[in-house]
Amino acid sequence: MALDLAQLELLKSLDPAGGDLFVNRVLTTYLGSLERQLTAVNVARERGDTPEIGRAAHTLKAASASVGAMVFSEACKDLETRIRGGQVDNLEPLLDHFLMEAARVRDAIRFTLGTSAS
Repeated sequence: MALDLAQLELLKSLDPAGGDLFVNRVLTTYLGSLERQLTAVNVARERGDTPEIGRAAHTLKAASASVGAMVFSEACKDLETRIRGGQVDNLEPLLDHFLMEAARVRDAIRFTLGTSAS
């Protein structure tokens, strides 16, 4: 599962009105950040700029955990750790996994926003 439902319920419980407004706002904000960081990763990948990829992974790591994207958060951590440790040889499989998980999270959030908006 791309999103931890318990974490989404926790976010939902923080809404003083008891509805989906707060969680929708958090997910929408996160989705915008995710899109910006993925663009940065793709540009950095084309340029071979691994430090920029590491910065994007770092930026997404905690935010992803906060919205319940635990598998993706772990992929961010793994990518960031490898890059910070200077282990950039054969980074492609890890980067591919990162991007695959990002797509899963993006799709899950879009689905969640679509179903809760109705």
